[in-house]
Amino acid sequence: MGEKNTVTWSAMIGGYGIQGDGGGSLALFNDMLGEELKPNEVIFTAILSACSHTGMVGEGWNLFISMCQDYNFVPSNKHYACMVDLLARSGRLEEAWDFIEKMPVQPEVKEVRELMKHKGLIKTPGCSLMEMDTDYDFSLPRVASFS
Repeated sequence: MGEKNTVTWSAMIGGYGIQGDGGGSLALFNDMLGEELKPNEVIFTAILSACSHTGMVGEGWNLFISMCQDYNFVPSNKHYACMVDLLARSGRLEEAWDFIEKMPVQPEVKEVRELMKHKGLIKTPGCSLMEMDTDYDFSLPRVASFS
């Protein structure tokens, strides 16, 4: 890697994750920390996404906790979405639902739809956010009834 900065590190970490090499993403993340560069919001999104796409649930949880406690980040909706995706992809649907219910922010449509997809549920045809003119998806209560 040429110039090493947060942009190049996040690109490399994300690239390894997209290619299914979660171990490579984690190794790069640790290399970056060894260079005494602090991870930013984008890097945490990239590494959490890599963990999600490669089934590294424990590592993802540890990184999420570290992001909050060690680096004092307030998770963004992207970080929460990565965690819901991580749990849902690994078949931990009840944990994913629990996580959504305990999030201090309103879940985004993407998070709820991801969980619905893994539960084999679909949204009501013809009922979309544009039609309802809202930021929130009202399929959330319907998903809760299927828990």
